[in-house]
Formats: sequence, C-alpha cells, structure tokens
Amino acid sequence: MPYGYEETRLWRVSLAEQPEDRHQQERARLRSAYYAFRERAAILAAEIPQDLREYTVHDATHLDALWELADLIGGPDISLTPTEGFVLGGSFLSASRSRHGSRCLARRMADLTKEQSWTDILATSISEIIGRPALPADLDNPPDKAVERAKQIMLRERHASHAADLGMISWTAARTGNRYHLIEDEGLRTTYGSLI
Repeated sequence: MPYGYEETRLWRVSLAEQPEDRHQQERARLRSAYYAFRERAAILAAEIPQDLREYTVHDATHLDALWELADLIGGPDISLTPTEGFVLGGSFLSASRSRHGSRCLARRMADLTKEQSWTDILATSISEIIGRPALPADLDNPPDKAVERAKQIMLRERHASHAADLGMISWTAARTGNRYHLIEDEGLRTTYGSLI
C-alpha cells in the first residue's frame, strides 16, 4: 500500500516511476534516497514528544501531509523535476522539526548553552518561575523547570537557523556504534544536503 504522499500529483510527476523513462536510474536513486531519508526523519520526529512535549504532531503523517499541502497550493500547473522533488521532499522532512530529536541535539544543546542569549533566556525563565528577577546565585543553581523551559525556547528559536545543516547531520547508534546520516547517499548528501 502506497504512502499518502505517493498519491499526490507532485510526487507522481517528480519521483514516481514513469513509463518509458529515459532517466529511470537517476529517478530511482533519488526515490530510494528519499524513502530512506523519510524513514530516518520519522524516527527522529517520533522523539519530539520526549524532548518537547507541547509541540504539535510531527510524526510520519505530518511529514507526508506537507506533500498534499504543496499539491493543493501549487495547483495543476506546477511541475517538478526528480531533483526538485527530492529537494522539496527533503525540505518537508526538515520542516518536520525532526531536528529536535535528542540524538541530533545532544551536542547542539551544549553549544547553545554557551551563547549569551542562553543566560538571558534562562534568567527570564527563572524569573517567571520564582516571581522575581533572577540573581547570579539563581543562574548558578537554576530550578529544573526553568532549565527545561529555557531549553525549549532556545530550541524553538534556533530551529530555523540550524535547519541549513539538517541534511548533513549524523548520529551514532548507542547499541551498535554505527553512524547514520539522514541522507545516507553521500553524493546526494554532499550535493543537496545544505540546499535541503
């Protein structure tokens, strides 16, 4: 049974199999890479509720619905090449905020907490919780709730600015030690990862 996005016109004209396709091999490579990218993005997107509970649904149905929305907005006159379909689909996967998955963000949070804005956001979060301006001692030993709130704000604010490297990120599986990329095909990752 096909996924819902495979029924959209944009998918059918760009990445779906075509009769007598002189670019069959290239289209198949992009389609296969998209399926693998989608699978990995869906896994990471499923972690969002663990990290950021108040966010909207970002599971595979959310990822797929963006194809339907683009179909609706683009109308019948928009056509995509296979490459454009891959980049557009990859952008949908990136828009899913799968970036917030804890595997990919563990090292990012450490970087974010070194920024000047982290201290400001943490101080504001502490103030909201304790009902007075935060003192240096409060910043040295902040309430867990304030740290969590500040983390959520930082991630939300930095989401767009860090989206440019989503197609390039990797993570290591704890159990196996294997390294994975959202876009496994190195050639496609190098060529389109930043664009996505």
